[in-house]
Amino acid sequence: MGYTHYSTTHRDFTDLEWEAICRSTELLLRNLPNHSLSAGAYYKDDPLMLHGNGPNTTELAQFGDDLVRDCIDTTRIWIEGTGPAGTDLGHESFVLNRTKDRAFCKTARKPYDLVVCAVLAVAQMVAPDAISVTSDGDSDDWWPAIEWASLTLDMVVFLPAGINRATRT
Repeated sequence: MGYTHYSTTHRDFTDLEWEAICRSTELLLRNLPNHSLSAGAYYKDDPLMLHGNGPNTTELAQFGDDLVRDCIDTTRIWIEGTGPAGTDLGHESFVLNRTKDRAFCKTARKPYDLVVCAVLAVAQMVAPDAISVTSDGDSDDWWPAIEWASLTLDMVVFLPAGINRATRT
């Protein structure tokens, strides 16, 4: 299936939970690094660029208010990777629905994986009984996203419980 993250939302997020997840996602989107070292740093030299799924969305990268408006609404968070013209730095859309749902996002280790992991980690921290997260990646793949989210949000963000710990030899 490829390098994929999986989430199961067991119940709808409450108003307070959804607001906290959306506020954290907004801060993350407004503070994107230029590059990503997540998912094994396979694309460390490629830019981290995103676009959302709003009415004016194109394949071009979005930033600031346009990105936040097109990625976050009252029912879902929708994020897509993109890159400079002629590159293939997007893969599958990441969608986190506010309502009970099962979802997956194959990022193929591309730069936007950093944001996907950070949002999933925050969602599980905010509502641990509402969502469970697993991944084809292990803790080594996730640590850059956890560290970036912790620094950006000025709080300790924890690795989701469903992520396997890396076994070092």
